[in-house]
Amino acid sequence: MPLIRPAEKRRVQMLDDLRGACILLMIVQHTLYLMQQFHFFQDNAFAEFCAYFLQTPLYQALWLMVVSVFFLIAGIVSHYSHSNLKRCIPVLVVAAGVTAVTYLMLPEEFIKFGVLHCMGACMLLYGLAERFCRALLRVPFWAWLVLFVLYLTATHMFSTYPQTNNMVFRALLVLVGFPPAGFLSADYFPLFPWVFLFFAGAGLGRFVKAGKFPGWFYTAKCPPLAFVGRHPLVIYAAHQPVVYLLLSVLSRVFA
Repeated sequence: MPLIRPAEKRRVQMLDDLRGACILLMIVQHTLYLMQQFHFFQDNAFAEFCAYFLQTPLYQALWLMVVSVFFLIAGIVSHYSHSNLKRCIPVLVVAAGVTAVTYLMLPEEFIKFGVLHCMGACMLLYGLAERFCRALLRVPFWAWLVLFVLYLTATHMFSTYPQTNNMVFRALLVLVGFPPAGFLSADYFPLFPWVFLFFAGAGLGRFVKAGKFPGWFYTAKCPPLAFVGRHPLVIYAAHQPVVYLLLSVLSRVFA
């Protein structure tokens, strides 16, 4: 009979599967966005439908769900990292690369603080909390979830945000989810409220690592999704230029 490793040591297969599914859905979303932004297949009925779908409440709800799961998982796996301070470095490096590339391709709305910037910042803050403020780590996960919902609701209730010409204050407003007028970014995930969801995931991670979840959660596996889930940063970083190249070729072939 094969030995089963303790939950705190073995890889949690469901987390890989869910993270892989989130990455693939993000690739689909980015493909639709690129089709719209660069007018690929612009006279095609499918492209017109995609442009319409991206504006619907259904899409907004689905996108919120996917990204929320992604941040929760990132928080959960913080308990499996040897150093969250080191873990954030490659994420922030890739995020800086995304900013540079999008500045060249989309200078008017290049990505200033997207999902990778936010994720890397969350990992950095969690790593600092582990070292200097462990009281934050004892806050129950449900409290972080409440903060996330309340803050997200508040940002959607305000139609006007504080205005200023001070660059430092403008940057702070962007970080806390109240961007000043005229702010444009092809991908925007402010630190607040998403850091609350990351810390909620970290709170759940204590139960996951302690083996409190059902047995299938640790063993169920979908190999294709698990592969993507084990290499999320590489696949996320590589997919946009690949998708852009494919769309460019296909749009010329089927023009």
